[in-house]
Amino acid sequence: MAVDEVLLDFVAAGQSPPTLRFYGWSPPALSLGRFQDASSGIALSLCRERGWEIVRRPTGGRAVLHDREITFSIVFPLGLVDFVGVMPSYCMLSRAISAALAGVGVCRSAEDRSDRCRGGTGDPPPPGPPLPKSGEGGQGGEDQPRRSRGGEGSSCFAATLAPDSGVGGRKLVGAAQVRRGGALLQHGSLLLAVDRSLLAALFGEVGPVVSLSELVTELPPREALVDRLAVGLAGALEITLEAGELTGAEEKEVAMRLESGERGGTRSPGRRAALDSA
Repeated sequence: MAVDEVLLDFVAAGQSPPTLRFYGWSPPALSLGRFQDASSGIALSLCRERGWEIVRRPTGGRAVLHDREITFSIVFPLGLVDFVGVMPSYCMLSRAISAALAGVGVCRSAEDRSDRCRGGTGDPPPPGPPLPKSGEGGQGGEDQPRRSRGGEGSSCFAATLAPDSGVGGRKLVGAAQVRRGGALLQHGSLLLAVDRSLLAALFGEVGPVVSLSELVTELPPREALVDRLAVGLAGALEITLEAGELTGAEEKEVAMRLESGERGGTRSPGRRAALDSA
């Protein structure tokens, strides 16, 4: 996840294009929200016993056990979208993810689509006024990751919050966000399978969670899921994606931050938005 934070800073500085990355974890790892108290409600000793790395995300929210899932991050300038505030951007990306999953047979009922995303009418929220400039504060202000709401649980998947992608009141995709310097980074975790006994041992709770393997007859190949998510998210932002690697400058910055211990995580190539995005 050090890569994602570097990309956030580079996109904010205009040095990198909007970027969508997909990656996984081997062995599993635990990520903590940016402001989360690591000593509260998490059996960190279990992670250490199993040799799992514990990292802190640049995004907010609660802890996520990254195991059998597709992890993705999307970074883009705030000026790329017309929405203002945190919730509309969550809803926009959530709708894109839900549309992609519908293509593999995962359908959400009307009850799963929060009024906060539907505007109470079933329609997408209308475009808001121009986005505030960096540092102007407000809900979408400078360096404001998502903070935990809806209870005191320590696990991201222990509670279903408004814009998260869920099915039947159960959480399938977790999301967390941060904005900095005029750019937005959102992390997402799509559960392919879930070990509820392990979640209970780690967090003391399981919560309303469901995995993709429990919702479809046959789990699609990972690459097929990645392609669907990429198409959905690119469509939501009206950008064209092309495969790409980290630049030399990005790799150098990631290495420096990992050496200094700023962030933990994994490295992998991502999909880069074409510079001539719509």
